[in-house]
Amino acid sequence: MPKADRLSRRMDMSYQYCIPVSLVDVAEKIGDEEFELFFPLTHLKEFQRAALVVGGARGLLVRIRSTNPPEFCMHLHPEPHSPTVASHAAAGLSAGTGGHRYWRASNSNSEPDNHFCSGGPKRATYQLSRALFRHLVNAPISLEAVHRMLASEIDKLAHSCMVCGKDVGARLWRPTTCTKICSVTLRRSNLEVRLIDLHNDPAVVDLLLAMVHAAASTSLDICTLLPGCPITNKARLIQTLDNTPAVSTFQSVHDLTASVKRLGSQTEALLSWICTSYRGFLACATGSLKIPSMPGVHQFVLANTAPELERRFAVQLQGQQSRVVFHGTSLGRLYIILRNGLRIRRGSLQVHGAVYGGGIYTTEDPAAAMGFAAACVGRPTSTFHGVRVLLMLLLVPCPPQPRRRSRSQEYYV
Repeated sequence: MPKADRLSRRMDMSYQYCIPVSLVDVAEKIGDEEFELFFPLTHLKEFQRAALVVGGARGLLVRIRSTNPPEFCMHLHPEPHSPTVASHAAAGLSAGTGGHRYWRASNSNSEPDNHFCSGGPKRATYQLSRALFRHLVNAPISLEAVHRMLASEIDKLAHSCMVCGKDVGARLWRPTTCTKICSVTLRRSNLEVRLIDLHNDPAVVDLLLAMVHAAASTSLDICTLLPGCPITNKARLIQTLDNTPAVSTFQSVHDLTASVKRLGSQTEALLSWICTSYRGFLACATGSLKIPSMPGVHQFVLANTAPELERRFAVQLQGQQSRVVFHGTSLGRLYIILRNGLRIRRGSLQVHGAVYGGGIYTTEDPAAAMGFAAACVGRPTSTFHGVRVLLMLLLVPCPPQPRRRSRSQEYYV
């Protein structure tokens, strides 16, 4: 580009990055060619905050440098206490005021996979940083356009793919990935992004580990009950799980990444897979989410499952009257249910008989369903020893299928 054209481009960018009247309450010039935008998060409810993992943050701070190409960084505000994580892509960074490090938004650079500025990695800033990079590379540059785009991205944060930003076509609580390619890309993110529940909801990770341990302890092969598991040898998988410390030990660590990496690459890969592969949002049930008639019972809520399962259920739910039923199962079958939903099993996968034919047996009586929930031994450091699993389900009748002959009503759970 000729020198005169570069100068003209720079003057145009400086002009467009003047603070417009519409943003005077949320934008501030903080240095030479540096601006800061504020996005409030106070509208988020408690369960939304848990799902999006924003904690007590009152807002999102975004710093923009109106250089050519433009540069940026972003943070939750106030920033939760966490160690600073060094970026692995220093070539795409430059220094800013106040100790900030900016990511360069250019075609010669890539979308940020790792946290690159001060503070610690967060799921929300990982997702929004990638969205901002795509915008700055492909759209006209102006503060108004940046603010409008990010405000929209925050509103649909839970319903967009964490990696590529595509609408997943389902109403979710926690964002996930839309394709296998995006899931592979997510594995390059900081461990704090993938293993956030080790800090925020350790009982969930403890349950996930117990599921995998129970599945590996059955006679079935790993690929059947644990598809995609990075450790395919049963004995090695059980040994790795047995050697993994109690999840409570991660609550007091200052640097989660360093603590996990000390356990070895196999354990790191296993923990990452366990926490991300089912692509849903499992959380400890608290307050009104708990069933009061079941005191002293570990209760969890699957707020959303994988997007494709949510889409199918939403289609069946339209215009149908749902009801609550119960289904008893074992801990060893829980991961595959969590990942793929309840499916009719035959052969070695069928645990109980089928007196009334093939299907998923449910009942409105939790005690009756509990009779089909088999207890199993958990891993040594887990709190889930000898537990039985009772699923509370929302049952929806399938609409009639004119071309399909069936002697019984079909349902969807």
